[in-house]
Amino acid sequence: MKNKKTLYFLIPLVVIVWGLLFYKIFGYIGDKKPDNLNTMSVNIKSDTTIDVDTFKLLANYDDPFLDKPYQMEESPIFENQNDIIKTPPPKPKQTEVISTIPWPKISYGGIIKNNISNKTIVIVYINGSGKIMTLGESSNNVLLKKIYKDSIIVEFNKEIKKFIK
Repeated sequence: MKNKKTLYFLIPLVVIVWGLLFYKIFGYIGDKKPDNLNTMSVNIKSDTTIDVDTFKLLANYDDPFLDKPYQMEESPIFENQNDIIKTPPPKPKQTEVISTIPWPKISYGGIIKNNISNKTIVIVYINGSGKIMTLGESSNNVLLKKIYKDSIIVEFNKEIKKFIK
């Protein structure tokens, strides 16, 4: 009988604890919009002007590398913007426009090496069709330049790219 009384007490307590937990979680996640917004319009008028501050640094300390006092060079102070020397922007270099043909879709399938004849061939997929190529061989204007275990280097229209397996 004693166990039933504790059971009747603990089950509602567990339900209340879990209910509070879900209430906190969903209350945090839910969109909360403030009910009362106090809006106030503020007009800020600025009558202050900023004065240009000019100063000169006094660098009358010893140079730690030359063991003699630092000689400060005078820099010109410009009163007007017209006094500033303007340099023209650099002219862009003219580049030769080359019509580029887009690269075909190339992927590296793998490498096959014959240990007896030391001949290496690779499987290259060019625009979805599989080609078996050797070093220096060309297919669809794609020249196989170098073969590595995990990648190949190919040339197309005098452009070189590396493709990884």
